[in-house]
Amino acid sequence: MIERELKNKIMQLADKYPVVTLTGPRQSGKSTLLKNSFPEYKYVSLEDAYLSVVESIKHAGYANKVDVKIGFVDSELLESKNAKTILNNYDGIIVPGGFGNRGIEGKIQAIKYARENKV
Repeated sequence: MIERELKNKIMQLADKYPVVTLTGPRQSGKSTLLKNSFPEYKYVSLEDAYLSVVESIKHAGYANKVDVKIGFVDSELLESKNAKTILNNYDGIIVPGGFGNRGIEGKIQAIKYARENKV
């Protein structure tokens, strides 16, 4: 009942505004609600998904007096034929863990590129 009411409200907001942000405590069902509300989207991005990784990198940069610029690469789009083009401008590559096998081939390509190019 509550999920249906929230889903209807999210859909109304999505029709009215170009961007809708859903916030709440961790493990409160935000991802599930968004996936159920927008099943046509393969990936729904949550701003805090990699927050701990990003903050760790920023703190390490600050401690070492280095200006850190962070970019994200969708592992589902990364293939052996485009890995060099996409990853060539990065000085470091972090491949965070995930759940399931989604994007696994792209993660393997990123790791392979980093290893072979000493990134």
